[in-house]
Amino acid sequence: IKIPGNSPIPYYIAANSAQTVVIPSNMEVRTSEKVSNNVVEVTSDVPISVYAMNSQYTTSDSYAVVPTANWGNDYTIMSMPNDAYAPLVVDSLPPEEIRQSEFLIIAQLDGTVIKFTPTAKTELGKAKGVQQSVTLNKGQCYLVKASPLLQRGDGDLSGTSVSANQPIAVI
Repeated sequence: IKIPGNSPIPYYIAANSAQTVVIPSNMEVRTSEKVSNNVVEVTSDVPISVYAMNSQYTTSDSYAVVPTANWGNDYTIMSMPNDAYAPLVVDSLPPEEIRQSEFLIIAQLDGTVIKFTPTAKTELGKAKGVQQSVTLNKGQCYLVKASPLLQRGDGDLSGTSVSANQPIAVI
């Protein structure tokens, strides 16, 4: 496992067993529309299954990691619309804190040109329906969040088209 800024960490895992790896919290990508190097690379000389999970109070996310050989060039985003924690919910975030619609793009090769057309205004003000472009290199990612200023339900990035000249992963 290779984490940016660290030496690769080898793991030897017996067949039919599992290994939990805790990724440092500073690897979480939270800044919208800025190229980031926070990509964890997992390699193996035998077939493996990799799952990612993030869990916090009142929320959890997980997914099966797709091998780079199966990455594609064209995606359509399915995301949740902006919403907020209800005022009666006791939570680590203030009730008015907006949970934003979002997606993350990961490049596996240098010079990957990505084009996307957001279906809602983005956090940094990219207009709804206007095609955007960003170039990523291997091991880089790009997070897009809906504007937190949009009313509940209006900041939905679902339907955003994402395409690239080389294979990408989209979460």
